[in-house]
Amino acid sequence: MFLNAWRASPGRAFLLGYLFGLGLFGFGVAWVHVSMLRYGSGGALASFAATGGLIALLAAFPGLALFVARSLRPQSDPWALWAAMPAAWVALEWVRTWIFTGFPWLLIGYSQTDSPLAVGLAPVAGVLGLSASAALLAAALVWCADAADWRRGGATAVAVVALGAAIHFGLARDWTQPAGAPLEVALVQGNFDQAEKWRPENRSKTLSRYAALSEPFWQADLIVWPETALPQPYDSLPAGYADRLAKRVHETDTALILGAPTRRDGRMFNSAIAVGEDTAYHKRHLVPFGEYVPLRGLFGNLLDVLGAPESDFTSGSKSTLLPVAGYRGGIAICCEIITCCGRPIPV
Repeated sequence: MFLNAWRASPGRAFLLGYLFGLGLFGFGVAWVHVSMLRYGSGGALASFAATGGLIALLAAFPGLALFVARSLRPQSDPWALWAAMPAAWVALEWVRTWIFTGFPWLLIGYSQTDSPLAVGLAPVAGVLGLSASAALLAAALVWCADAADWRRGGATAVAVVALGAAIHFGLARDWTQPAGAPLEVALVQGNFDQAEKWRPENRSKTLSRYAALSEPFWQADLIVWPETALPQPYDSLPAGYADRLAKRVHETDTALILGAPTRRDGRMFNSAIAVGEDTAYHKRHLVPFGEYVPLRGLFGNLLDVLGAPESDFTSGSKSTLLPVAGYRGGIAICCEIITCCGRPIPV
């Protein structure tokens, strides 16, 4: 794609990038259609239309990256290849992590997760640093393929190997140090079908199952329940349920962090709660249609058929650290784990 776009006009470069984006996101976000079809009420036509619209929108980002690069540097020279195109590519990926609440799936840097570059570069520069590396490697391949010149190829190969070695050996180190003895952690998964999870008649069974599954692990330092493990607001749990959990926490000196909706000032949050500590983290990066309806003020309830919850969640405003066995823990809920590059989560 870089090779063809390097010699193309800005308009044709946009088209090349857009076609690339249609392939990338057309295969990569098909799960959106499945989610809307299975859990929404709009049927196949609505889910196909919404997913197609999302793919068409996301495909514009690679197209815009190449359009910007060729507009800034119309010449087919080294600056256009080595500077403009990688820089524009990474800049548009960064924009995608936050615009319209962000959709940072399928960043090119994720392709380097298991590569030697990731060992040294990922802890320092994150996924966007790996995207920059991938874009620069693509530029290097184009530069070599452009001319059958062994000197150009040799010099480029030496530069790439030297840079990769410097990154790997210069940055590959243990960036964290253990503090105290290891903690024993139990992860409890109730394994409820998403189609059944939120039905009111299943709430009692959900609460009972999580309590029973956790019983053997109260000797651990920490027990963790999943996101929205409890499918009702925490303050509306049956009488005594939260109190019994808090009592077990204090009796056993075991920390329990569970997921449940919480209410405050008429707003609903997707929260991680430290039981018995009166502390909660409210999810800040919500999933469109899964947790809220975009442009609610413009469309009202019209788009609820695509799978929105009964009531929109509100985005949290800060990164609250939760007490965990004498430490403070930073929480990432669901897709927040891939959006750290846009909104830091301290630990």
